[in-house]
Amino acid sequence: LDENKYMVLAGDYYQQINKDKNSEEYDDEIIEEFSNEYFYIGECKFKKIILDRNYRNADNIVKIINKMLKQIIFYIDELNIPIENEKKIVVQGKGIRKNTDISKYFNVYSEEEEIEKIVDCLIDLLKNKGYMQNEILLLSPWGKSSVHLIYMLKKRISELNISICDFEETGLKKDGVRLGTIGRAIGLDFKAVIIYGTNMLQSSKEEKFKFQQLHELKMQNISIKREFIQYLKNIYVGCSRARETLIIINDIKKENLITEFLKIAGENENE
Repeated sequence: LDENKYMVLAGDYYQQINKDKNSEEYDDEIIEEFSNEYFYIGECKFKKIILDRNYRNADNIVKIINKMLKQIIFYIDELNIPIENEKKIVVQGKGIRKNTDISKYFNVYSEEEEIEKIVDCLIDLLKNKGYMQNEILLLSPWGKSSVHLIYMLKKRISELNISICDFEETGLKKDGVRLGTIGRAIGLDFKAVIIYGTNMLQSSKEEKFKFQQLHELKMQNISIKREFIQYLKNIYVGCSRARETLIIINDIKKENLITEFLKIAGENENE
């Protein structure tokens, strides 16, 4: 970079969900700190700026993701998970856009019920609220873990003559309701987001340990604890993709720590 050019580096530790599999933490040795106001990367001097205005999410969604962030910090402390000091800096976003829409949380107990609830929400957004298909995102934590659910969901939506754009396969090159995973949705935002397929987050993938009680989780190894935090960050990132409307459809049948976290999004509409 010469003196006529500049670079902006923006980041949020709590939205870091695609971590390096070869390392628990990233290597920050190339960054040389000089004060709380600036740092160097090589010969390039960077000024530190805290970004606390949220221009993406409506204020009701800002409140939800702020609560989720606080809960993540709580679990990190309770589980004694070591993170570097600068990553403990928590910035609560300040929403600047008002919105009357209320975020919704639903509990379902079968794949069929989940698909019909997604379809009902989709039709309501398209017909009653006047959303365009391209403004809606159907979001799941990991596509490979719910292949059958996604297949059946696509089939059901197609029966209604609603176009689908699966950006895991084609990117955002075609029109239609967007469908993808949280990992691929980083950096994107949509007017409405429907999160589903949460069942895959209820337990550790490696140890098959279910996240039922905090005191049980405290007795597990650091790897399982980090995995739990990674799941919470996944949900946090997914919710922050929504500009106006957020809907969570939870298919975890038994109450656990993940369910409690998901309920931050709103009251159970089924009750």
